[in-house]
Amino acid sequence: MPVYDANLMLRTTGSLTASESVGPLTVWGGIHKGLAVRAVVPSSFGINDTVLPKVYISDDNSTYNLVAQYADGASKIPTGGKVFIVPFVMPPGKHYVKLELVVTAASTTSTYGVVTAGIVINPGFDWERSSNFA
Repeated sequence: MPVYDANLMLRTTGSLTASESVGPLTVWGGIHKGLAVRAVVPSSFGINDTVLPKVYISDDNSTYNLVAQYADGASKIPTGGKVFIVPFVMPPGKHYVKLELVVTAASTTSTYGVVTAGIVINPGFDWERSSNFA
């Protein structure tokens, strides 16, 4: 499992109870492949509640574009939780990255616990750390 870098964390505290957007992180592109957002959802209250992680990128921190979402779509959270890995491509240059956690709660008191999420190196894929600096 990929490990988190404290400087690349999008979410670390507070119980997730409804859809939310977290970030942005300022990231210098240069790792053209092999990046992912890893989101760990520890629990779910209702058996039909789902979470769908989506990754957005902006070059001006005002207009964000959807670049990736969890490949299997909105997912129910099993007992013991679920780890989402959402690979995305980072264009060269300075960009802002946000994560949207889209929650569909079938119950009125749903909580997913303290969801942690951050940018990681995607396991099983090549990556590079070219800097894009002259």
